Amino acid sequence: MEELVLAIGGSTGADVDKFEQLQVAVCAPGGGDLGDAPAAQTDEAETKKRKLSKKELARQEIANATRQSIAVRDCVAHLLCRVESVTEDDGHLLLRCTQLAGWTRQAYWDGRNFIPLDDTNAEPYLTFLGSKVFGYVLPSGSVPTRTESDEA
Repeated sequence: MEELVLAIGGSTGADVDKFEQLQVAVCAPGGGDLGDAPAAQTDEAETKKRKLSKKELARQEIANATRQSIAVRDCVAHLLCRVESVTEDDGHLLLRCTQLAGWTRQAYWDGRNFIPLDDTNAEPYLTFLGSKVFGYVLPSGSVPTRTESDEA
């Protein structure tokens, strides 16, 4: 996965489809098949006729965005975001986004923390530390704890 991340970051998508060129496996956000996205339940005209709650409008926005999005299959978590603004800086595009939804594989979420859980056979996940350096996050029980005798 490290090589794939570096290849994606080290090439431009202006002239080539990176997903196709690098053979990146994709899925729907949340890990489902691309064709399984929920169907639109209301059209725009019907939405304007009815007064919808903020919660229902947010649910519709997430459903619409999910239908129009793809995600990297090998990632243990996906975030669905709405782009608020795009700024170019020194040849790079900086995006300011609002998170709409998030998904993670159950073996990586304890209800509060994003970390591989013990006794789930969850693989360590990759994290980018910058300057082509990566780290791996392991289940907390797989790392021996230090004792006073270790420090002596």
